[in-house]
Amino acid sequence: MIKANVTECHLCRRCPRLLAYYLTGKRAAWTVGLKSGGHFPGVDFHNQIAKPFYAAMASPKSNPLKSDLITLLSKPPEDPASGIHGLLQEHVLGPYLKRKAHKMTYEAVLSLGRGVELWAGRIADFLSGQTVDDPTRLGELIAQMFCDPERPMTAATRLPDGREFQLSGKFDSLMVDQSRHEVVLIEFKGLKPYFHDEELVQIGLYGWLIRQTTGIQPRGVVLYLDEDEPEVAYSADELERMSAGLEHLFMITADVKERKDLKTKTTLHPPSHQFLCRDCFLNKDCDGDWGRRRESEPDGTVPVEPSQCGEPEDIDKEARELMEKVVNVLDVLKLPVEPQGVIIGPRLIRIKIRPAIERGTTVKKIMNRAADLQVALSLDAPPLIQAHAGYIGLDAPRRTVTPLTLDELMKQGADSRPDSVVAFPLGMAVDGSVLWADPAEPTMTSILVAGTSGSGKSIFLRAIVIALAMEAGPDQVRFTLIDPKRVTFTDLTELPHLRKPDSESGGPNTPIIMDLEEAFSALEILVDEMEDRYRQFTAHRVPDIERYNRLGDPMPHQIVVIDEYADLMTDKTYKAQTETCIQRLCQKGRAAGFHIILSTQRPDAKVVTPLIKANLQLKAALKVTTAANSNIIIDEPGAERLIGKGDLLIGGALPITRLQGALPTRTEIEKALNRS
Repeated sequence: MIKANVTECHLCRRCPRLLAYYLTGKRAAWTVGLKSGGHFPGVDFHNQIAKPFYAAMASPKSNPLKSDLITLLSKPPEDPASGIHGLLQEHVLGPYLKRKAHKMTYEAVLSLGRGVELWAGRIADFLSGQTVDDPTRLGELIAQMFCDPERPMTAATRLPDGREFQLSGKFDSLMVDQSRHEVVLIEFKGLKPYFHDEELVQIGLYGWLIRQTTGIQPRGVVLYLDEDEPEVAYSADELERMSAGLEHLFMITADVKERKDLKTKTTLHPPSHQFLCRDCFLNKDCDGDWGRRRESEPDGTVPVEPSQCGEPEDIDKEARELMEKVVNVLDVLKLPVEPQGVIIGPRLIRIKIRPAIERGTTVKKIMNRAADLQVALSLDAPPLIQAHAGYIGLDAPRRTVTPLTLDELMKQGADSRPDSVVAFPLGMAVDGSVLWADPAEPTMTSILVAGTSGSGKSIFLRAIVIALAMEAGPDQVRFTLIDPKRVTFTDLTELPHLRKPDSESGGPNTPIIMDLEEAFSALEILVDEMEDRYRQFTAHRVPDIERYNRLGDPMPHQIVVIDEYADLMTDKTYKAQTETCIQRLCQKGRAAGFHIILSTQRPDAKVVTPLIKANLQLKAALKVTTAANSNIIIDEPGAERLIGKGDLLIGGALPITRLQGALPTRTEIEKALNRS
């Protein structure tokens, strides 16, 4: 029979190699993967404070501590926690400090005092939930509620390979919740683990022992007495599900326990979390003693997921350093997380972490610490932190930036390009994938683009125009470019896709519209043309431009790009009419092949009115100055934490996604100008 205890199985779950080292005399192997929450004297708390208290409570005999607790509960005070804390100070903490305080640091004394106060609060919470019908039976009921501390238990099982395996252990505390008819298993902690499943494994092992020996499935509580939020609770169902998966752990533990000779080369399993290896003082010897851990990552470091573009050789190191800093900073802030790897994008490194929800770490709490992470990571602005499927992403700028050209973006996304003449790439995601927009789709027929000066908004608009002009001919796509700033599209006046001046109809006199009066006139002409197309659709009995173009004599799609919409809204003479024209083009334009791309560097409610915003399905938020501006664009904060120069968030019709916009080169511009 192979015998092991809970401590050994617990360590094996963290890393079988650490257990092997531990069994061969390297007792410090137990500390790998644990971090001190402060100066809390955990061993003395177990042996000198908690154990005497629970022994006194569980004893059928009368004793001073139990008598004082009965007196306290007979006439419950307004603040039971304070009353129980006073009893603990008088009967266990005070005597302990008289004996030991002169040998302890000031910090350790404070930490212990605070831990006892937290513990007293939890005892008070437990007792307040119990129903006592007969106060004269308080002593008997207390003895039934508190079980003997650190009672040794042993249970055996047969493993799937036929080996007999015996597990033993001593729990810290076991209490009977009579009001809920449940047994509560309590574990005290002074050291906290890197990973939230550590505590679940240990308490799951004790739960298995209790169930095997008594037939009762307990629920569990882990008390971290040096934490702001010390309690982590597990239901009986959670512990039962955990117990069902212990068989595999027992087999691995048995494999390690059977290894007698260090000189025999037997490969052991790698750690459960590769990040452990980075802080392990045995890391250098591990592969030589127990075989290589992973062929792809022999040192056990955090996996790096590069984007699909080429990277400098030192980028992996930078990414790993960022991961380590993030995990350590959050650990100091008492927000334990589990590293999930990193993704390297063209301008960003995304740190992937999973919050230890069982220990109170939530997405919101991590987001609230963005300023602390900014300081720790030496960033110019707080990092953007977002929830993703299965992890939280924290984005930090790279020290070295990979330029992203429009040609590279389009080649990278060629396989995912929609089959549409008006499709264009919005940008590259952090993972290297390319996100496309297709205005022919009902969910993204019109687009709102907003960002402050220097955010890359004008370049983003130019990239859209040039990408469309490179792929589609003038007979397929026509542009109406409205540029009140007179700088965005001035080098595109020879673009063959531009609508030509139409003096006879009162239209604009130049291909690039810069005058407000001409802009309004152009929008009115577009509305009239849209209505005329619908009349043609009716005459030919087709519902939209796609069906009409199949008949022959195809109509081109009309793309209207307005670089600074706020300038059109400042003129009271044209404000209402302009908004009405844009609204009609947005509402009815898709089927007729009319698409609006409206941009502004002033994303406030007076410019982007609810009426206009409701008719712009796709939203692109580049860097803005405030969270309120971000909310106006994409209905949530985040754009205020972008880094500018084409860094953007896409939302609205699509899930919020962070992208890097492309920079059109002169070669790409020439290609668009020469498109026939």
